[in-house]
Amino acid sequence: MLADVESKAIMQRYAMIGAPDANGVWPLTPVYHLTRMLAHSVRSGGAVVDVTGELAAGAVLVTAVRGPGGGLSVIGMNGSKAKQELSIGGLTPWARFRSLVWNGSGDGLVHEAAPIETADACTARLTLPPTTLFVLTSLGP
Repeated sequence: MLADVESKAIMQRYAMIGAPDANGVWPLTPVYHLTRMLAHSVRSGGAVVDVTGELAAGAVLVTAVRGPGGGLSVIGMNGSKAKQELSIGGLTPWARFRSLVWNGSGDGLVHEAAPIETADACTARLTLPPTTLFVLTSLGP
């Protein structure tokens, strides 16, 4: 579905593109921004990488994908209503990761944070706002 659906009871927000406004502008919805972020963070042909560790039960989910060219993307979600501290180890040493956060301000948009450099510790530390999704990726924009 590419546009919102209006039922008799409510306007349903399941689409990537909203209904046009009075000026004929079709607004992009939060799910559009989320889908675009994910689509630009993982290349086709990538393989899922095992992620292990201890996370707050049900609050944070994390997965990772290594692309055929060696690029690495770590994708995670804070589904809780509280901020979560997260430490991700086992990353590529001396690498620079772009840090993208969806809904970090509660606006449904993607914001690029300062890049994370792993140095020799191969670790990234993040503070995740409530109800956000993040991507750390070694892939360029």
